[in-house]
Amino acid sequence: MKLRNIIAALAGLTVGLTITAVSVAATDAETAVRALEQQQVHAAVAGDAAALKRIFADDYQMVNPAGQITTREQLLALLTGTTHPYRSATYTTDVVRKLGNVIVTIGREDVVPNQGPQAGQLVHRRVTQVWVREKGTWRLSVRQAMVVPAA
Repeated sequence: MKLRNIIAALAGLTVGLTITAVSVAATDAETAVRALEQQQVHAAVAGDAAALKRIFADDYQMVNPAGQITTREQLLALLTGTTHPYRSATYTTDVVRKLGNVIVTIGREDVVPNQGPQAGQLVHRRVTQVWVREKGTWRLSVRQAMVVPAA
């Protein structure tokens, strides 16, 4: 009887340790992706092609605020071109959901465009991003951004 109780206790301890390890791993992944989202916004404003290439997956696609599908190459050309699209930008990650090798985030982005009808004005966006773990690194695979109308 004692052996059965010891085995049950050890099994419970093992399950508890496994759950704790998974929670810590999820927290580490969440921290890493939150940091990458900050790197992403800074690299976009700076036009840092090398950083953006590290962040964006090779097959990256986004739905831009105008509803158009944009490829990695198109976005890199826009962000690193001679006419820079943003005067400033900030990003706040509000929700992080880890789903195995995928993390989905929802956040808020505030940008001041340099061009277009909203040039020089603060524009609020709601953004959903999908991050995929590739070769030990989180890479941004899909993004959708929409303008939030002024209240």
